[in-house]
Amino acid sequence: MLGDLLTLLDAADSDAIAAIPQALAVVPPKALERATALYVWKRAWESGATASRHGGDRRSARYRAEDQAEKISFCSIAAEATGLGERSIQLDVALAEGLGVDAIRTLWGGAIHDNAAALKAVAALDSDGRQALFGVWRDKPELSFKAAMASARLRAEQDAEEAAFARLFDGWTRAGSKARRRFLDEIGCDRDAADQLIAAWRKRGGQ
Repeated sequence: MLGDLLTLLDAADSDAIAAIPQALAVVPPKALERATALYVWKRAWESGATASRHGGDRRSARYRAEDQAEKISFCSIAAEATGLGERSIQLDVALAEGLGVDAIRTLWGGAIHDNAAALKAVAALDSDGRQALFGVWRDKPELSFKAAMASARLRAEQDAEEAAFARLFDGWTRAGSKARRRFLDEIGCDRDAADQLIAAWRKRGGQ
């Protein structure tokens, strides 16, 4: 059933959406499938679709008597219906929302389909960054995520920032108290705060 999720991104199907909770509970889905399924289900739930609000057939009998959906959050309903944690559901929905429909379609079945960390990295990219990454994968679909990011020159800025931080941190740890105080004065740090910071570093074994 989860393989049909792409069709639900454009048009809701009450029966298909009602089957999502059981599918998530029975079949361990890939990362992108799970996030997309929860996103589709939540969207239908928010629109007031009866089946989706009831969390599937196994909850419908209870809710025919009294519809309490307005009093219960989607995440709590989804957690009870699937056995997933509410926080995990929140993160998955946020991931799908961050990616958007177009990126979900592009990444479906691809190299990072089951790599949550890589999917989150793509969700954090701006439009130009995504276009660059997807362009690399169109030309070289065999590339890993790391290699594709490097080929799209999307790691360079992160690597440069990390290197700059490492140099700054190394300089700080090597400096004595007087040099650290001069540095803190230069960047406008409050004197009392500077004293506390330098004292704390002395306790850590610094100079």
